[in-house]
Amino acid sequence: MHFPGGWHPPPLRNTIDNKKKMPNYNQEACLLKVPRFEQNRPWRSLLLPIFCFSLSLLNMLQRFFGCVYLSAVSQLVTLTGTQAKCPVQLSPKSVVVEYGGSVAVNCTASVPHYGMGWEASEGGVDKTRDSVVTWTVSDLREWDIKPFCYVNYDITHDIPCQVELLVTIYKTPDSVSISIVNHRGPMMEGEQYELQCDVVDVAPVQNLTVKWYKGQTLLSQTTFTDTSITPVNEVAKLLITADRADDGAQYRCEAELDLGAEGPQPPPTVTSKPLSAEVN
Repeated sequence: MHFPGGWHPPPLRNTIDNKKKMPNYNQEACLLKVPRFEQNRPWRSLLLPIFCFSLSLLNMLQRFFGCVYLSAVSQLVTLTGTQAKCPVQLSPKSVVVEYGGSVAVNCTASVPHYGMGWEASEGGVDKTRDSVVTWTVSDLREWDIKPFCYVNYDITHDIPCQVELLVTIYKTPDSVSISIVNHRGPMMEGEQYELQCDVVDVAPVQNLTVKWYKGQTLLSQTTFTDTSITPVNEVAKLLITADRADDGAQYRCEAELDLGAEGPQPPPTVTSKPLSAEVN
């Protein structure tokens, strides 16, 4: 195209070629960082690559130190989790002891340490450098005792780690008795009567089961939800219908303490005297 006076417009810049000449940076992103009044300066083409490279380097450093921080946090969490597992073993891990009975439990350290022992209201053991310490009580009478073994195995921490021993103390009932509620004399055929079983001074009651028998036949069982660990008195009741065929039958109730596999086997049991039924 010809223009008057021989004037020609300046050639158009190939922006695609210019982009190809730029280093491998996000030029559009860099331009957003540059103030608008600076973007049309003559030295823009020279300084823009340097500016973009600086941003890229800054981003790389941020990622690097971010990874270092996350790695440090991860190692701290791992260390904390390791310390949460106290390097001692109790043998046995829990005990069931009759009130006034004796008990002995070993605590063994599985790593070198700077001192270990037992803390307890009865039978405590002072800190020692031995690898095995034993908690021993010959006459245990504290219902809520909570002994724990502790060990200092990390010299950089003043607070030792510790493992608590689960102790269950039990007491068999002083007495178990059966009676008919609000009734004396013979029972009338077809009438309903309530039997009552009184269990005196037993613990722990949540492990107590009262079993009802007629002769050798198990009629019913009663359990309790009370969480008291000290001795209590409990009452269980059973409703029966008198039948002439039951005249002379022997009713009884039985208090059984089921303390699990670690408790005495068979479970300790106290039985009432039999109640002889008389039916007219």
